Amino acid sequence: MSSQKSSREVVFKNQFPSASEYHNLDAAATGLLPESVAAFVYDYHLKSCVNAGRSAYRRSIEVTAMVDEAREKIASFLGTKKTNLTFAPGATHAINWVAKGLDLSAGDVVLCTMADHHANILPWLDLKKRGIRVVFAMCDGLGRIDVADFQDKVKGAKVAAFIAASNVTGAIQPMRGLAKISSENGAISVVDAAQLAPHQRIDFDSLGVDFMAIAGHKMMASKGSGLLLARESAQALIRPLIVGGGSIKDVTTDSFELLPFPEGFESGTPSIEGILSLWKAIKWLQEQGEENVWRHEKTLNNQARETLSQVRGLKIYQPENCTPTMSIELSGWEPNKLAVKLDREYNIAIRSGHMCALPLVRDTMGFPKGLCRVSFGPWNEEEDVVAIADALNKISLEKHDGDF
Repeated sequence: MSSQKSSREVVFKNQFPSASEYHNLDAAATGLLPESVAAFVYDYHLKSCVNAGRSAYRRSIEVTAMVDEAREKIASFLGTKKTNLTFAPGATHAINWVAKGLDLSAGDVVLCTMADHHANILPWLDLKKRGIRVVFAMCDGLGRIDVADFQDKVKGAKVAAFIAASNVTGAIQPMRGLAKISSENGAISVVDAAQLAPHQRIDFDSLGVDFMAIAGHKMMASKGSGLLLARESAQALIRPLIVGGGSIKDVTTDSFELLPFPEGFESGTPSIEGILSLWKAIKWLQEQGEENVWRHEKTLNNQARETLSQVRGLKIYQPENCTPTMSIELSGWEPNKLAVKLDREYNIAIRSGHMCALPLVRDTMGFPKGLCRVSFGPWNEEEDVVAIADALNKISLEKHDGDF
């Protein structure tokens, strides 16, 4: 159950030691670990570091039980049951598992969108060498998927792949509606929820989505943690991308039989510290009160929009319905040079470039050199908003003549 504490009564930043050293405004790239989560991971390596599901000795049994509990608690937090969740090294791997695991044939059509991250584009484009056709639904200049175009192009498609929220502008997509349109047209829906899961509740079972990929590291877990959610009726549609130890029911010299989903997709040693850290990160979020944390992020985002909009020559790209992620453009400054200046002179970290979303940033929004991105996490405070606003105000008044 969520804590009822007011967000004003909770100071999150002091629970993130690394956030005290600089202004980290790059939550959309990866999450910082709360001190309690980092300490747990360190403690696992220092005092245990054993494998799960392999041995009968006490420490291995304890870690196996912890991984099983983590699967159950993470699945529950995401609105589903543990048999619908398989662990992956990350969201990119999870999407590749689906793309390579589906029984697609030459001539089959996959629908992607211009708003998507490369992680939900490249796995499908890679199938073109097998004769798969890939088409794209359009989006607007703020990264919002054109639902009418999506509905028109999904007809006859075997798969519809789309994001839950933009990693460029924060635009939250009508995921439930897109899943319904996909289902009505017989298309398998594959959703990249890496950007949405850290900032609001994901009630997977109610969405009508077939597959969903989530990146644990964006939810304040260790790197190498991710997961694939698959509703029960869709699990038989895919086969594992890799096979090996830990996922088998039987092996002979002639054949093998895998365990069912999810264990049958988890060959080899998993990132145990990643799995357990995601469990602990979610526990941390619940202890703080997830609604308090998410409200805090939204407040900072709104403050940033208001203050940055007053900077001379600066444009903000973010719709109203969004995660705490926005892209900015400062007149006279190339994105990468601006990001470097903010880092070197003001100790502010932001993302710059195309944000692994060239079809959106370059081709739809029209920025061949990219943009700068500002994004907020629980470790941010009003002082971070003030810092970047002051820095950009000063930079906007400078005469920039190219190089440093």
